[in-house]
Amino acid sequence: YNAVATTIIKRHGIDIDDLHAISKSLPPDLFVKPGDVHYKEKGYELLAKQVASSLENALAQSGKSDR
Repeated sequence: YNAVATTIIKRHGIDIDDLHAISKSLPPDLFVKPGDVHYKEKGYELLAKQVASSLENALAQSGKSDR
């Protein structure tokens, strides 16, 4: 699936926000338990900040930002 998705994303110029890379860099104490994909509140806050930043950048590039 990832290979097909990558092809489509590249073809249509869709931006990717690689949350997996951010997640891999989070310290273990931000996960609910080892090997889990669920986070404690602080982990979700860090991911949310990344998403918000990516959206703000995309809006700014499109000229649709209020900032």
